[in-house]
Amino acid sequence: MKTVFSVYRSKFRSIGHEDDWPSYDGPWIWPNPRLMRVKRSRPVSTRTCNNMDDVEHSGEKRCGFCRQVGHTRRTCTTLDGSASTSKGH
Repeated sequence: MKTVFSVYRSKFRSIGHEDDWPSYDGPWIWPNPRLMRVKRSRPVSTRTCNNMDDVEHSGEKRCGFCRQVGHTRRTCTTLDGSASTSKGH
């Protein structure tokens, strides 16, 4: 690790504690909130998919609550439809 630190020692200087910094006398720049993007949904992934991402589907639906084939948790009739709103079993 000493070698790694010695490589970058001359590249970066310590900025010290904020109390020791000189006061800033230049203009203050504030972002315009009307020009900022609204984050409405999940960000789009930039990841490139490859064959590792391919999923082999069995072709059958299986309920996440009762584990029976042919329907999903949303349409499960095991607990008269209350299974979709309950978190536990």
